[in-house]
Amino acid sequence: MTVWSYVICRNEAPIMPYFLRHYSQWVDRMIFYDDQSDDGTREIIKGWDKTELRDWPGTHGIEDNEFTAFANEQWKEARGFADYVVWIDSDEFLYHPDMVNLLENYLAQGIEVPQVEGYTMVSKKFPTTSGQIYDEIKTGVRDGYWDKKALFRGNICYNVGRHSINLDVFNPKSSPTCEIKLLHYRCLGMDYVRRRHARNWARVPEHCRRLNLGSNTSPEWHDHHGLEWFEELVNKDLDNVI
Repeated sequence: MTVWSYVICRNEAPIMPYFLRHYSQWVDRMIFYDDQSDDGTREIIKGWDKTELRDWPGTHGIEDNEFTAFANEQWKEARGFADYVVWIDSDEFLYHPDMVNLLENYLAQGIEVPQVEGYTMVSKKFPTTSGQIYDEIKTGVRDGYWDKKALFRGNICYNVGRHSINLDVFNPKSSPTCEIKLLHYRCLGMDYVRRRHARNWARVPEHCRRLNLGSNTSPEWHDHHGLEWFEELVNKDLDNVI
């Protein structure tokens, strides 16, 4: 079983050690496209086994259309080398207690794009563990927005945002049941959420804002995944999801 992963990142030093500890358990090659990080992210990545750091070749900033077009092409270099490919962001953790055996079973069944069940994970503070992030932060809520087709083999054609795929181009064989969870670790204390939203909104270009891309990070956004939504979650008594 051979798995490659791809990530586009910028200034993710706080969460990057957790990301690397998690994915190094079952991913053989982790490829990062870094957009001029200056907070130590690049040094963290370069200091880890199984990683390859590349400079982001596109426009600087959050360009969802450009990210999607890049994602639909770049993974093709893994053909003939990787059994499965992962396309994720730095705060997305694909989780199963025995991922290697699960993927081996999926490969034997000819599963091309396994089902993934998404969760927004919630904590009042940033984690302090030197182990896995989900050993410390287990609470969250079911969130269909994160049911992303983040793990695949054979082919993929993402729609903008990489949350869904274009079934007119590629209609893959999926797993009969959903056994993998995508744990989205953004709500790690409200100070962390506010900093990330402010940083990301500043990086969304005006033409993307007009298309309502990245709008949930705007200070004017008062709906799902906005600051008020996260603050409400932090103040709730939530159940463990893993």
